[in-house]
Amino acid sequence: MYSQEEHTALLGQLSRRKLAVWIPAVILAVILLAALVLRVREARGMSIHDDAGLARLRMYEIICYVSGALCAVWLIFADGLFLYPLRRYERHLRDMLEGIRHETEGAWGGVAGDVSEIGGVRFRAVSLIQKDEKGRPFDRRFYLDCEKEVPRIEDGRQVRITYHDRQIIAVECV
Repeated sequence: MYSQEEHTALLGQLSRRKLAVWIPAVILAVILLAALVLRVREARGMSIHDDAGLARLRMYEIICYVSGALCAVWLIFADGLFLYPLRRYERHLRDMLEGIRHETEGAWGGVAGDVSEIGGVRFRAVSLIQKDEKGRPFDRRFYLDCEKEVPRIEDGRQVRITYHDRQIIAVECV
């Protein structure tokens, strides 16, 4: 279900998004620093009675406040909207490719219709019916990535699930 090429493509997309987030932030930071330097230079050579100098000083101060606030708001907004979901999915993908794998067998119990968010990644719940030592059936819950296609398996069919931390890596019929 997961491939190294998919992970590489996701890393490329994450790099492009980081660049798109950091370019406006750097521009705003440069504006902030330029206004700060101009403000300090203006304040050094100014007399108290220079009204034009005071107006320029206030203008530089306002530019500092506005560009600093815009930079902070942009970084918080862009990180939460553009970068965080991709970073979480990249971590999930890396865990699926490189993490500890377990296998188990049981009867397919079906896929739930609702979507859960676990660790910033969206999943559908999958039920697997297994039997304990005494032969009594019990349900185990696994999670299937919403970005992946739901396998078309009829309920009750024996399957082998490869998983990492209850998140399904692969499903195959036995």
